[in-house]
Amino acid sequence: MWVLRWFFVVLIMLLILAFAVHNMDKEQTTYVKIGPKTYHGPLIYFLFAAFVIGTLVWFLVSIFHVLQLHSKIRTAERSNRKLVEELTALRNLPLEEEEPSEVPIGE
Repeated sequence: MWVLRWFFVVLIMLLILAFAVHNMDKEQTTYVKIGPKTYHGPLIYFLFAAFVIGTLVWFLVSIFHVLQLHSKIRTAERSNRKLVEELTALRNLPLEEEEPSEVPIGE
């Protein structure tokens, strides 16, 4: 599954790169309004800025996700260690033999 995900990521990046290269010879400018300010500049700059911001957001989300997974792994290891200790303690208990019953069989 991860192969497909990375394949699509690379495909999208190649499409963006092809779009940027195709528009390099043309001086296309655009206006972008962010809040009360309006910015004017080449389209490729705005696309690149959006790509960088998206990459940074992905990176931050990934870091928190990895930290969460590490926390779950530590919790599972701690629980596993307690269960192994409990199992070892149960295995080391002495065996208790039952005393034979005093009631004769068949009466």
